[in-house]
Amino acid sequence: MMLYEETKVLRYRLDYSTEDFPLALSNQLGKLNALKKHKLQWSPGAREIFEAAQDRLQSISDDRERVLWGRTPAKIMQIASICTASLLAKTIERSTAEIAEQLVSSSDQMFVRGIDKANQYRVLEHADLRREVMALITDAHRTNAPPPTQAEIKAKYKTNAKHKRALADVFEDIEQNLSATLIDVHTKGRKRKGYVPYEGVGS
Repeated sequence: MMLYEETKVLRYRLDYSTEDFPLALSNQLGKLNALKKHKLQWSPGAREIFEAAQDRLQSISDDRERVLWGRTPAKIMQIASICTASLLAKTIERSTAEIAEQLVSSSDQMFVRGIDKANQYRVLEHADLRREVMALITDAHRTNAPPPTQAEIKAKYKTNAKHKRALADVFEDIEQNLSATLIDVHTKGRKRKGYVPYEGVGS
């Protein structure tokens, strides 16, 4: 799979025609159909580009990132092979491998930008949800209401598919950052754990 971004809205073409099939194209397709199967060869320059891509992959120390880009060398090889075959050539030249490398690099960069945008969006969503949860906790403390439990907070988002999955991260975040903490609360003879703002502990 290759990813590219079209920054302009393309207009529909209305200048197409339904005339006879071009003879030149028909002749070229005939040549392609007549080809016998053969193995493409790599020129030294093309092999150098492919091996450099493999070396870059192996130099990545993070296992997950290395898996993420694991297909890059193979994509370069496949695109270079397609371009070479389309020229009815038998050897993959360095110039063709360079084109393939540029195409794959552009796709990979687009993928990285997409990941970065998604992460930024998740951070913003997480921040909004965190503020909402902290508002529930601080309002309960301010009005002397029982400290809300995790179950009670989750119940408020049970129909919100987007937020309910992020609540576990929010709970961990507010505790690690000392925004709120769980305390033992006795209500009607039973013990439970509810959230209070950290500065409200003991008050």
